Amino acid sequence: DNLGRKTTVLMTGIMSIVSFVLFVIGVRNDWNSWFIGVLYSGFLGGYWTAQDYMVFMASEKVPTKIRGSVLGGLNLLQYIGIFTGMFALTIAQVFISDEWIGVACAISAIPGMIAAMFLIMRMTKETKGTDLESLDEQAEASLAE
Repeated sequence: DNLGRKTTVLMTGIMSIVSFVLFVIGVRNDWNSWFIGVLYSGFLGGYWTAQDYMVFMASEKVPTKIRGSVLGGLNLLQYIGIFTGMFALTIAQVFISDEWIGVACAISAIPGMIAAMFLIMRMTKETKGTDLESLDEQAEASLAE
C-alpha cells in the first residue's frame, strides 16, 4: 500500500495471473505437489488482494451516504460475472477433456483480469490518502446546488 493502491492492484494482479498460468502448466506436467500448492496460493492471494484494493478504491471515492449502495452494486456485478463464468465452464466440461479444463479456466479468467487491471491503471485516479470528510462535504455542496 505504500506504493499506492493502483500499483498494488497491478502487482498483485500480475502475481495472480503468473501464478495461475504456472499452476496450470505445473498440473499438466506433474510438477511437485508442494510447489503446485504454492502457485495456487499465489494465485488466490493475488486475486483476492487485487479485488480487495479495487473495493477500497471504489469506497474511497463515494460519499458515505451512498457507499453501501455502490458496494452492493459492485458485488452484484461480481456475482453476475462469477455465475456466468461458472455456468460457461460447467457446460464446457462436457466438451473438454479433464486435462484441458485448467487451460479453459485460464482462457476464461485471464482476459477479464487483464481488462480490470488496464481499466484501473488507465481510468481511475489514485485513492491513497483520500480525505473521506472532504468527499462528504463535496457531495453535500453539489446536492445543495
